[in-house]
Amino acid sequence: MSRSVDRTILAGKSIILFRAAIKSPRTLDPYERRLCNFLSYAKMSCDQFVSMAKKNPARAERMLIEYSVKDKDRLFEKDQERKLAACTIVNRLKPVKLLLDINDVEKIKWKKIKRFLPTPRRFAMDRAPTLEEIRRIYNVCDLRGKAMLLLLLSSGIREGALETLSIKDLQPVERNGSTVAARLAVYSGEAEEYFTFLSLEAYNAIQEYLSYRQHAGEKIVPDSPLIRDKFEPETRRSRIYGAGIDISKPQRCTPQMVRHYFNRLFLDYGFRTEKRKRHEFSIHGFRKWFKTRAEQGMKPINVELLMGHSVGISDSYYRPTEKDILDDYLNAVPYLTTSEAEEVKRQMTQREKTLEEKLQQMEQRLVSLLPLALAAAQGSLTQASQNPVRS
Repeated sequence: MSRSVDRTILAGKSIILFRAAIKSPRTLDPYERRLCNFLSYAKMSCDQFVSMAKKNPARAERMLIEYSVKDKDRLFEKDQERKLAACTIVNRLKPVKLLLDINDVEKIKWKKIKRFLPTPRRFAMDRAPTLEEIRRIYNVCDLRGKAMLLLLLSSGIREGALETLSIKDLQPVERNGSTVAARLAVYSGEAEEYFTFLSLEAYNAIQEYLSYRQHAGEKIVPDSPLIRDKFEPETRRSRIYGAGIDISKPQRCTPQMVRHYFNRLFLDYGFRTEKRKRHEFSIHGFRKWFKTRAEQGMKPINVELLMGHSVGISDSYYRPTEKDILDDYLNAVPYLTTSEAEEVKRQMTQREKTLEEKLQQMEQRLVSLLPLALAAAQGSLTQASQNPVRS
């Protein structure tokens, strides 16, 4: 569900090229919204602005600079509801630049315009939630929320990817006749497609959630959404955003639905005390939690692959097998499991490993000292034979 914006201003030949140049629908929606905001400010249509920029690039530059700096004072606002991030101002111009570039407007001095823009941070200031906070969140989630939470935590996917996931994208992974994890195809069929894994804890939570949906009357098929809209089984109607959707016709869970669910949960159960734009941790913090925890048991480069990140020049040369990555992932599963019982088990395993290492060190020390002890004993016997005791 996209944010409600009047897009009637997006008309004409120039917008056709603009839309064709954007490959992902997840990128198109925010780009169109930002472009609408600029065109409303300029009081022009797409074609009018492009035509004006070709004839009078200096005027277009002034307009872009004025649009960029008009809210610059809000960077330093103490009121969190009015405060803007530097990246917000920078991102406003990206769709406008694309519109002009794709329509062959070449005389705009973008380097000059860039000088008026603030320097954005390369990373957000929010943090990953702690394990204790994760457990508190899990305890107040409903069945659907628990499935979403553990899916995000154990796979590291973005919340936007939930909308693309189908039942067929999730496959159990077995070792020695038992399920140990699950393989998840992310953005299946798209250019950005990659795979990641889920912990057994997350896989079981999803299976329980799917069983609940099936029992409520939904027919589960391979193309069914893995996570669907929220419904009320008693009335057999959906209640998300007031929509009336039959249970037998599931709607995919959009990023807005995911954020709405967790943001409301964070506020209702005291994880947040006030409504504001930026918080100490957000849903994206689950992805940060995955990276932080997974790297305690995995190679960092494999963690990046499971998150769908580029690893630079290694994209062309680093080619681990899926089995190699799975073996590495299984080493990290104890750190990605939220269950207290599993945490105790992991701690006991770690202690046993530490004790075993100490015993091995002691054995090696004894083995290294044995020749010295034997030599000392041999020397004592030799000395005793050379100096017999006289009665």
